[in-house]
Order: sequence, then C-alpha cells, then structure tokens
Amino acid sequence: MSDLEMEQVRMTLTDDPSVLTALRTRKQMKRDADGEYYSVVFNSQELRFRENQPRVLGKTIASALMRSNYIIVGDDLTGDMVHILKPHDSYNLNDLIAEQQTCDYCKKQFETPKRLAAHMLDAHREEFEEPSTPEQVVKEPAKTRATPKSN
Repeated sequence: MSDLEMEQVRMTLTDDPSVLTALRTRKQMKRDADGEYYSVVFNSQELRFRENQPRVLGKTIASALMRSNYIIVGDDLTGDMVHILKPHDSYNLNDLIAEQQTCDYCKKQFETPKRLAAHMLDAHREEFEEPSTPEQVVKEPAKTRATPKSN
C-alpha cells in the first residue's frame, strides 16, 4: 500500500438499519472515544468505517473489501447476504491534477504544476502580496480561489 494508486474510491459504512443491527447483534461494531465503528483489517492495517463518514481508498483495496464484506441479515440459514460497506463514487487523481494546471488569472495552460507555480510567482506576484499603504487596498475582492501567500 505504499504506492499511490491513481484510481480512488469513496466508501462508507452502509446506512441500512437491518445491517447495522446485525453487526451490533454479532458484536462486530466496536466503540472508542469517537463513537461506534466497523473495523476491517487489510494488509495488516486496520481500516475503521463509521456511519456517514466516507473513507477514500485505492481502487484495488476497495474492490478487495467489496468481495469480502457481507453479513447475513435475518435467519442464519435463509437470510439475505448484504454488503456492509458501500462504494459511493470513484475518481482519477490524474483528472484532479490536470484541473490544477491552468492559471486562474490568465487561463493559460501549463504542462506541470511546478511550471504553473513559477508562472504565478512571475506574472501574478502582485495578487499574492499584501498592500503596504491604504491607497493600494483593492476596493473589490478578486473572484478567484484563495491562494496561500508566499514569504
């Protein structure tokens, strides 16, 4: 799990009350200072899933967890097998990086985030500096995303 997987999946504990009741009945829900959680061990690491708190996992890990997270709801012989965890959506990190390679001010495209950062410092440095006198204060705030100021 040391390599960063580009395809990511957001997963949560199911909100089905019958599954949560079955987990509590079978004492598979644990409790700590933050509340109840369902614990899964994958690759010698504990993954804790709580109600209404999504976790982002690599696609390989998520698909392995989906194959092995069933619980029998109802009678042990005739009950339904239901997933404990549910995937919400998936996304590719390359898509997020590609979005961050466009200058917010002049809409110019760059090949790498490093080149974008260099461009921002060269061409748009005045946008990041604080005004030193009251005359330099801009009356209308800029309509861009907040960007950290460099020292």
